[in-house]
Amino acid sequence: MSTRLIAGSPLQKNGTFTSDLYPDVCYINNVSSNGIINSKFYPSDFSIPLLLLQVTVVIIITNIVRFILKPLKQPTFVSHVIGGLLVGPSGLGRLETFSNVVFPQTSLNVMKIGTVIGAIYYVFIIGVKQDPKVMLNRGRKTLAIATLGAILPLALIISIFSMALFITDSVGGKRFQKYFYLGVLLSLSSFSNLIPILTELKLLNSKLGRLAISVSMNHSMVQCLVLFIYGVMKNSSQPYALVGYIVSMLAIIIFTFFIVRPLLFMVIHRTLEGEPVDNIYIIAILLGVLVIESINNIVGGTTLTGAMFFGLAMPEGPPLGAALVKKSETIVQIFFLPLVYAAVGLKTDVFAIHNLKSWMNLQSLLIIGYMAKTVGIVLSCRHFKMPIRDALSLSLIMNFSELPHLMSLVKANEYKLLGDQSYTHLVLAILVMTAIAAPLVKYFNRHTKLYMAYGLRTIEHSKPNAELRIVTCISSKDNAPPMIELLETSHATRESPLFVWNINLVELEGRAAPMLISHNFHRNSSSSMAPHIRQINNAFQICEQRNGKWFSIQTFTSVSPCQTMYQDVCMLALDKKASLLIMPFYRRIDGSVDQTLRILNSKILDEAPCSVGILIEHELHCNSIMTNSSFYHICVIFIGGADDREALSYGLRMAGHWCVRLDVVRILSSYDGNMVDDRMRLLDDEFIAIFRIKCAGNERVAYRVELVNDCVDTINVIQRMKNLYSLMLVGRRHERNSTPVQGLSQWCENPELGVIGDFLVSSDFSEGMVSVLVLQQQINVGLTVLNGHQQHIPQVNSGFAMSFY
Repeated sequence: MSTRLIAGSPLQKNGTFTSDLYPDVCYINNVSSNGIINSKFYPSDFSIPLLLLQVTVVIIITNIVRFILKPLKQPTFVSHVIGGLLVGPSGLGRLETFSNVVFPQTSLNVMKIGTVIGAIYYVFIIGVKQDPKVMLNRGRKTLAIATLGAILPLALIISIFSMALFITDSVGGKRFQKYFYLGVLLSLSSFSNLIPILTELKLLNSKLGRLAISVSMNHSMVQCLVLFIYGVMKNSSQPYALVGYIVSMLAIIIFTFFIVRPLLFMVIHRTLEGEPVDNIYIIAILLGVLVIESINNIVGGTTLTGAMFFGLAMPEGPPLGAALVKKSETIVQIFFLPLVYAAVGLKTDVFAIHNLKSWMNLQSLLIIGYMAKTVGIVLSCRHFKMPIRDALSLSLIMNFSELPHLMSLVKANEYKLLGDQSYTHLVLAILVMTAIAAPLVKYFNRHTKLYMAYGLRTIEHSKPNAELRIVTCISSKDNAPPMIELLETSHATRESPLFVWNINLVELEGRAAPMLISHNFHRNSSSSMAPHIRQINNAFQICEQRNGKWFSIQTFTSVSPCQTMYQDVCMLALDKKASLLIMPFYRRIDGSVDQTLRILNSKILDEAPCSVGILIEHELHCNSIMTNSSFYHICVIFIGGADDREALSYGLRMAGHWCVRLDVVRILSSYDGNMVDDRMRLLDDEFIAIFRIKCAGNERVAYRVELVNDCVDTINVIQRMKNLYSLMLVGRRHERNSTPVQGLSQWCENPELGVIGDFLVSSDFSEGMVSVLVLQQQINVGLTVLNGHQQHIPQVNSGFAMSFY
């Protein structure tokens, strides 16, 4: 490779300068060129064009690799690492032309500066996304799994590396520091290593994902302690330096957590609800990251520790934490991270592994170390009666690696804790382990029906006078009044009490880990809530107090990505054995669309372990039906099928309320020739007969039959009900060839509501005066007990579901 040797002072006349890092090479001092027209243009002679070229090449190669590996279910991390390896001496870097033009030795200093800045802000963003209070508040089970899962591999790996490093080329550094550092590096799983891959695998909100995050948070706390201990060991030979290091680290921690953090909370309190934080504060914080990290380096602290502490001191979530992540994460991921991966690849040379025996020995010991970690986690999980599949999945997840792991290896190589050959061994081991573990975890969880209930959880099949268990979802303050009104009409009594679990839905912003927060009305915990969450919880608390002791409400807040938010909702419904899950419709009163709710509606209809209701409210009702002097008019439109029977079952329960008048309108074909399923008709007739017997003598309940010849007659019947009711209940799915609905699907704009529900919320019918509840009976059922025998009720498959509108 062509280089210019140094023959004089550090600053040369030709525009280059020397560096202590590579003393035989001079470096570019020209920042930008005058252009290809005004002068001879060689990218390698100018810093900015060369840096942009390097980033572009890495991004292109990485995306090509990602496209190739996508069918193999490989995470993005694997593509990034392979892309970095391809630009280094393990790939295209072996070509002299490519190396001289794209990654010449003269560019290493400039590239390293970009790499360090990228690493600083990457670690800072990781810290911002973490909540220190959550990290400290871990359960006993999680702590036990984290401890038992780390002790065995830590002890074995330290002893393994004690043998391995004697037969490899690693030199420099104190041997005990070397074993201790590497043992901790491979036995503990950083929190930041798991979040990106779990998000790609869509396991972030699952029980398995939450357990993995909790265990890794304990490991992350241990790693922070290890970094501090390593800094002490590094300065132990100089007493004054040791005392200075300890005092400086304590000063940085005190400054960030006890001075900076309270000041930032003052900034948040000065920011109006719903308004963004002033940009001057964002700029000051981003500059403060560099200042804190500079101070950390001056006092001899472990690299990037200052940025991590400063990130942890940031108030997580909106408005400040979310704004910091939003304004900085994109540029870090797009521009700086490719340089970091390229730096990793440039230091990794698979062709430098000259000692095959040494390579095989170290790789064998690494495999033993990973197996020890897997065995330790599996044994600890089995101790807590976890299924073997979940235990294996957790052990594989805890072996995931991400960029922080690679950065640790780079630093270990720079500190001479690892030789070049051992460094290459470990980079390849991390790459291979992650490439194997991620698809296996995906495979183990591919057919698992996480939210399948083993029994019928519907209103129709509930025992007489049994409690009614309902899970409700709230995405904004506007959803609360109509939801409370619906719950109050559900008629809680001593014989059949009402238990409600309400979930406030908050999209994950400025955080890494999702959270499901339980609120207790009887504890003064409102100070940590967002103002709109506090208002919603207060409204439900007043509702509970107003309706007596047979009406119980517990509230939660789910902070999750919109793509996986349904997992929290379905898991809560499964754990609480709910019979009904009610969600607001994604279209707001003003006509705008809530995309988070739209995704949630679709996912829950497919995955819910119980019956599902979608509530469409066109006008907010702020008054309780308990205070109304007039009746609350409800109508059930019954065409036939399981969903309509569920709607009528709910309406029958509401009819017990003294404020409710119920009208049931059954729409039948005027001739029986088009009846598709006689069995379904018999079930409907039997159900209607039981309903009429139960309501006999109740003057507030009316029943009538409407005969129709086609779907036009059906629409005309429904049109006559316009503005007569406060609430209308209807089933979502109906038989495709049933005469009353045949042909309506071609005008259906909202398939989540079915053909009848879609018409009820359309402008042709609704004028903002009627609420609509569309119900779908439970479709995900596993093993249940009928007549004393275990029977399997299969999940409704796609073919069966397609026979309904």
